Amino acid sequence: MMFAGQNGVEWVDDISFDREPYGRSRSLSVRATIGLDIDGVLWCDSDMVVERHTFYSLIMEQRPLHAALAFDRRPPYTPVAFYEEPFRPIEDFSQGIVEVDGVGFGTVYTSLEVLKAVGSFTHPPDIDEDRYFCMKAKKLGFPVTVDTHTRVLHIAKPRLVGIKDHLIEASLSDSSLPPEKNP
Repeated sequence: MMFAGQNGVEWVDDISFDREPYGRSRSLSVRATIGLDIDGVLWCDSDMVVERHTFYSLIMEQRPLHAALAFDRRPPYTPVAFYEEPFRPIEDFSQGIVEVDGVGFGTVYTSLEVLKAVGSFTHPPDIDEDRYFCMKAKKLGFPVTVDTHTRVLHIAKPRLVGIKDHLIEASLSDSSLPPEKNP
């Protein structure tokens, strides 16, 4: 990112198809969490845009595995909440809280009970860690839910902008400036 910024190059997140590092790091987090005196864990990817009330609403539902509705970071922006048989994303976004077979872990609450029961995010190579974790949780009797009214978005294409360019861009779009100061 620093090289891109210093050389005027747009930086685009490198999305790897190798999900194993995510599974390993989340499994380490689960192991560290098991011994703590907590009710659960809020997972939130670093590339999510989250509204202020989101975390509160996920926790207050007191559901064992409960997600905000997230969408893929690239078009066609498919919802990352789905049913398994046949595999398909949810389509009705007006329902509120819906039981599904799986969710992406962009912004998810998991109870300590689920974490202890499922144990880790270890997954086979042909399926991602989020989906596999949900499959194991469902098999153990935990409902997987998503709130279609609580939504989060990926930062789709991060780029570095110089402060000078940012200030010029911001001043051009700021209609509160007098005309002589807003070229």
